[in-house]
Formats: sequence, C-alpha cells, structure tokens
Amino acid sequence: MKRCKLGFKTAEIGRFTFEVDADLYGRGQLADTLGLSACASDIDCIVAAYERWGRDCPRHLSGDFAFVADDHTSGDIFAARDHIGVRPLYYMLVDGKPRFATSIRDLAQGELPEIDEAVAAGYLLDHSFFSYDRTLLKGIRKVPPGHCLHWSEGDLRIEQYWHPTQLPELELRNDEEYVSRGREVFDQAVRDRSFPDRGGLGVHVSGGLDSSAIAALACKHRRESGLPDPVGFSWQMWSADSPSSDEAGWIAAMQAQLGIDVVFDRPTKQQALDLFKLDLACDYNVGNAFNESIVQEAAAKRDVTRILSGWGGDEFLTFNGRGLPLEYARTGQWRKLAGLTNSDGLRGVAKGLLLARYEKNRARKATVSEAKLAKTFLSEDILHRVEPPTIAPLSLSSARGTQLELLQAGHITARLEDWAEMGARTGIRYAFPMLDKRVMEFALSVPVHLFQRGNERRWLFREMMRGVLPESVRMNHSKQEPARVSDIKAATFDAMKEIGEGLGPPADYRRGRYIDVRRLKRELTSSDLENNGSFAHLRLALQFLDH
Repeated sequence: MKRCKLGFKTAEIGRFTFEVDADLYGRGQLADTLGLSACASDIDCIVAAYERWGRDCPRHLSGDFAFVADDHTSGDIFAARDHIGVRPLYYMLVDGKPRFATSIRDLAQGELPEIDEAVAAGYLLDHSFFSYDRTLLKGIRKVPPGHCLHWSEGDLRIEQYWHPTQLPELELRNDEEYVSRGREVFDQAVRDRSFPDRGGLGVHVSGGLDSSAIAALACKHRRESGLPDPVGFSWQMWSADSPSSDEAGWIAAMQAQLGIDVVFDRPTKQQALDLFKLDLACDYNVGNAFNESIVQEAAAKRDVTRILSGWGGDEFLTFNGRGLPLEYARTGQWRKLAGLTNSDGLRGVAKGLLLARYEKNRARKATVSEAKLAKTFLSEDILHRVEPPTIAPLSLSSARGTQLELLQAGHITARLEDWAEMGARTGIRYAFPMLDKRVMEFALSVPVHLFQRGNERRWLFREMMRGVLPESVRMNHSKQEPARVSDIKAATFDAMKEIGEGLGPPADYRRGRYIDVRRLKRELTSSDLENNGSFAHLRLALQFLDH
C-alpha cells in the first residue's frame, strides 16, 4: 500500500498560517475546554489553543507536537515543540526570517549548508555527545524540547515553557498509593497511544521491563475495545523453548502470555551497507537506526502505522535509583544507606559506603578525556583547531539530580529525532508512553527512595506491574542482550570491512579533511576489527565521511 508522507499539515485560519505535526493525548478534554466538538482534530485543537492562550498554549497541550503559527498581519512567528522532543522542529534564517521543517533535508531544500565544525568535533570525539539546539550544519538549528520560539521584526527569542526542575514532591499517604497512582498514570499513557487514526499498531517485545509492560497494556486496551491485537517486533531471535534465564526466554514468556505474533528478521550485511550510505549530517545515526530499520521494513509490510516503544523508561519511571548511595552517604543518612544492602548496623553502613565509593569512581571516570582522544578518528587539524562543545559527566551525587542530568544529556531526544526521521520515510509514527509528560512529571516528583527498596532496584515500577507481567520478566534484572549485539556486530563488521577496502585518499571525499581517513582505512581492514574498542567511533566517522 502507499504510505502517507509524514510532516507538517498546513491550515489557513484567518490571518494565520498554521503548520502542525502532532498527536495530542487527552484531546477530548482539551476540546471540551476549548469549546470544540469531541471529534476535533489535533490541528483544530492547536489552532483553538493558540487563539485562547497565545504563547502560553504549549503548557496546556499533552502529547507529541511541533507547530508554527505565522501571523500575516503583524509578521510575527510563533513555534513550539513538545516537552521531550518526540516531534523534531528545525529552523534556519532565510533573508532574516525563520523557515521551519520537521527534517533537515526538507528545510535545506537542496544544497546543504557547511559543516558546523565545533558540533561535528563534539559528536566525533565523544559518541555520547548530543546537542539540544544545534545540528552538524551551520545555520540549521533545533527548537529545543520544552521550548518555544518567537520571532518579531528581526528579533528571535527561544523560551523554555516546561520546567521539570521545579516540580514539587508528590506527597501521598503510603507506598500503596504511590504504586496505585503510578499504575493509573502509566496505564492512561499507554491507552492514549494504542489507537492510531489509521493502520495497525506495533509494539516492541524485547523481554525488558519497559517494553513488556507497554505491550501487555496495549494488548489489554485493544482487546477491551474489540480491535485486533498489536503486532510484536523483536530485535533478536527467540523460540518458544528458549531458557527463561536470558533475553530470548523473556521474549518467549511475553509471547506466550500475550498470544500475539512476534516478528524477528536477522540483520544482514546489505542492510548495514545501505545504512552507511546515509549522511550523518542530515539523515540519522546508524547507531540509533540499525535494529529499528529492520523493524520498519517488517511493519510497513503489515500496514502498521504506529509503534509503541519503551524508550526513556530507565531515566524516569523505571529509574534504578542511581545516586542514592552517594546521596545517603553525603547527607549522613546511615540507616537508609545500610538499607540499600539489605544489611543492618555497621556492616550495612560499610557495604553502603562501598556502593557510594563505586558510584563516585564511575562519575570520575566519565571525566577522563584521554581515552576519547585515543578512539576518535578526527583529523589532527580539527583536534588542534576546533574547541568542541561538551556535556558534563553524571555526578551521581543524588538520585533526583541524576534523573535531571540524564534528561539534559540529550541522548533521549537524539533517538526520538532519528526514529521520527526514519518513520517519516516509511509512514510510521513512534509513540513513547514512558515519555508522556504526565508519566515523566510523576516520576520526577515521587520520593526517590521508591526507586530502590533494599537492594531491589526499579522497585516502584516492579510493584506497579505485579500481576501484569510474567514473574520472570517483572523481576528481570539484566540489561544485557548478547544475542542482539552479536547479530548487529556480525552484519556491521562485514559491511565495514567491505567499505574499508574501497576507501581512497582523503581528497576523494567532501569531508575528508575532518577525518583521519588513512587510520580509518587501516582500522576497518584490520584482521582484528571485531576486537576494536572504537566501534562507535568507527561507525560515526564512516557515516560522517559521506563516502
């Protein structure tokens, strides 16, 4: 079937032109507040919200959105992006006035601008660096998540409208009330996203806590509404008789409980070769795309138009309590510190202090730059000439502080942007219940001790999912996926070797001066490529080179 092109929808309303890319949730309540009919569209709601609240309207919206309001009478332009950046919103100045798009290629409309050398150095030096507002191209910027843009008579201002650091702590009577409230908020977030306007629904089935919970609740809501089950998509091989102690077994347990189809296609060298043809500066990062590009091919064949992902849970609702040991040690809360080890008295305190020391050492290691310099494939010229932007390492000095630092790190939104760009090409939307604003605000306001009870991490969410998930999945403590990683590396290394053998001198490439091409070729054609510790840097350098 022909897939819909995703991006802005345009509406001319009086003196305004609105460009909107949105999926709003709680739309019925919003429509009622705005005096609209229950069947009002997303664009109707955003237009009415802007007419009612003006620049404050993003605060009243719940969902995934990017929109622009162009006032032809005053010449003013207002634009806004959802709180976490599920919908991309890029802009550049053309004759002094901002022009917007939901993808870089649509915005550039032909010849791409020059590389922003500082941002490029940041990406290639530290593969965990992501910018909230800059891109790899000069002059093309992003409206940051949770921000709005206002342009008037040549004056452009960016303002933050969502302030997660200012949320008051939620005070309920006991643990049971927190579990009940969390279950209610999360259940609603999944329900809101389980009914695409057209086409079918897909869910990730990884055996992990986050995606499994979403898949289970989506199945429940679809069945209660008399609709077909979602299609499950796995990133790794599994079978019905897989052992219950690894990722394949957890997938099997979820498939057995849900009774849905779960699709898996093994990655190939050709798929990797195709992905490496993409331009890192204006397409998407292969590291974020490899597994999901295979899922998208399978989903498009099955008329799936929306996929639910568990991305973002680790940092918020299923947070594991990182930072608690240092927080308790730093503030002298010895009984709580001992409780993290399930031990009492001085023995428990001593164990807790060892935990705190371990986390402090992890934070310190994050600041070491020599290792990054050794792995990067940036040319010596760029390393000596350009000062790259950096991100602060996690301090791990408190649990809430760690959550907020993870929010600011940029990796969450970077994947959202890449998957949105991928989906725009195949007509597939992604939705992220774990990143629902209501869910995030709940997770950022509950008392932090609920994230770890004794040495049981992710305690709050595990309790929320009691009776919803198989026990082997609910109590799964592993984040390791050796089967998935092995499949990816096998396909990717084969592709890298083939590309490496064909690499020419730096002058053959548009961006050859940024990359040490000779060293890159040497590493790619090495007989020991599979043991190279610079895998992420190799991948980025190869995709940035635009070979």
